[in-house]
Amino acid sequence: MSITTSNLSNKDRLERIWHLLEDAEKLQQERINSGFDYVNLYVEDVESDWLENWGEDFTELPVRLRQWFHDVFEPDWHSIEDIFAPTGTSAETQIALQTAGVKRTKLIYLESPVALIVTLKNESSTKTSILLQVHGTDLHYLPENLLMTVLSPLGDVRGCATAHPTSEVIQLEFTVERGEEFTVELTSGNVTMTQNFLM
Repeated sequence: MSITTSNLSNKDRLERIWHLLEDAEKLQQERINSGFDYVNLYVEDVESDWLENWGEDFTELPVRLRQWFHDVFEPDWHSIEDIFAPTGTSAETQIALQTAGVKRTKLIYLESPVALIVTLKNESSTKTSILLQVHGTDLHYLPENLLMTVLSPLGDVRGCATAHPTSEVIQLEFTVERGEEFTVELTSGNVTMTQNFLM
């Protein structure tokens, strides 16, 4: 009895493989007969604007700040030392960089490169203080009228800071609760960058 069941099982497998081979042969023959147009047999509305809209509905995952307290960082967030050498930075920048807390920095390419520095300090088990700073990297001063805005998930403005002609640093400080989301928007001229965060 078990031998018969085993043979039937092998027979079923062979039939399945045979059908798959037939399907593959059919696909190959349709490709040969139709040329590049064979895609129309399998893809609906191939002539639409899908390529132009590719990625428009892509939403970047938020930076998970709570992980930073466990030394887990996203790859594009670097230590301060990786971006800023101890010598060669102004006294104002050095003072701003010495703020206590867990901090990481990300290079942002606007009209000129700037560094977004995020510093976290636990205030309680549910509240965290966040200090956002933007520093110039190549230039002594930040681009004039560089605007940093913090937005709620609904788009409400929670705070903003603007660089003046002699600004080396702009910063915002606020408190968030565990699980709270916010967005940082940096705008310089016609270029805008957004970064989503989750505490």
